[in-house]
Amino acid sequence: MRDKNGRFVKGHKQTEEWKKQKSEEMIGNKHWDNPICKSNQFKKGHKSTVGYGKDNGNYKNGLSRGSRVWKEWRGAVLERDNYTCQKCGTQQKQLQAHHIKDKIKYPKLKFEVSNGISLCRKCHFYKHFKKI
Repeated sequence: MRDKNGRFVKGHKQTEEWKKQKSEEMIGNKHWDNPICKSNQFKKGHKSTVGYGKDNGNYKNGLSRGSRVWKEWRGAVLERDNYTCQKCGTQQKQLQAHHIKDKIKYPKLKFEVSNGISLCRKCHFYKHFKKI
């Protein structure tokens, strides 16, 4: 039910007659008849517009943060450090893997576990702004 301004009235229960009428109106309607769903992006075999490799928004200087290799490196660093921040010693869910030597200057070390350290979000933030 709607009020005089056309907004739904919160808590109003629809009658069984109204529910049956709406149900019958929906018979035969197909969501794929919608022009948006008919567009190419929903067709089988269509390539995503997100992009891969350098075309992906997460790709930065040869490091795609969503890649399998990056996830394995991050997991190995966190596991090696026993899921503990190496600066303040806290054990949080939001630990981040930080590159000790810059991955841009040392691209060969970017996936070396020895070049990683586990930091909490706060310590990682301060590390990048040279406050620790």
